[in-house]
Amino acid sequence: MIKYSNLRRLPSKKRALKEPDNQAGDELQVDTLANRNTAWPVMHESADKKWCYVVSQFNAAVVELNNIAYCEHKIMEGIP
Repeated sequence: MIKYSNLRRLPSKKRALKEPDNQAGDELQVDTLANRNTAWPVMHESADKKWCYVVSQFNAAVVELNNIAYCEHKIMEGIP
């Protein structure tokens, strides 16, 4: 991840609220990544090239493709 990212259940920026008056709870947001420069394997890209499915040991979710940067696996081996 190269910038602040919302981890989403579905590839959409639309919010799903349990209660329409409660703007705080988005049911489609899994988590938020504020820690940039984090390596996450990309498992799939959407057909429109706007979203990708990523996994880690704690989460699996969809993020906006413009929030990531690709690199070769051998580059990541040297990063703790």
